[in-house]
Amino acid sequence: MSDRTLLRDALGHFVSPYDAEFKARVRADYETPDILLREITDNYRISASTLQQWVRAGGWEMRQPHRVDPNNLVGRMLVLLDGQIADLEIVMKNGATEVAMLSKLVTTLDRVLALKERSAKTEKRPSMRVATLRGKIAERLAELNRA
Repeated sequence: MSDRTLLRDALGHFVSPYDAEFKARVRADYETPDILLREITDNYRISASTLQQWVRAGGWEMRQPHRVDPNNLVGRMLVLLDGQIADLEIVMKNGATEVAMLSKLVTTLDRVLALKERSAKTEKRPSMRVATLRGKIAERLAELNRA
């Protein structure tokens, strides 16, 4: 059981052990975006549900949900694809297997680019990194077709 004792008023109703000053300190930390919710609940020894109840009941300024920047995600995926191509160039010796793997990479690259185009508000030309990746894959496929 918790080290907090449950207090009751004269009518037998439970009374909150947290005063207005305590809640004001919690609110100040909550409305500071640099402090994680987990840190707040740990520092003040309250549950996440208690914190959310206070936020709703007190009309505190809600935090914005963490959103992933699609451009950052696409960039990370392109770096991974580039690394996979480099690994394939070193490791793969079997032409048929390599062609299949490169084909899969091209499909993945096309999907990543389609995702990026859908998320972008304006139509843009592919970046230099994308053009380089496509060029590497095309060169390797041509080389494998000649062999």
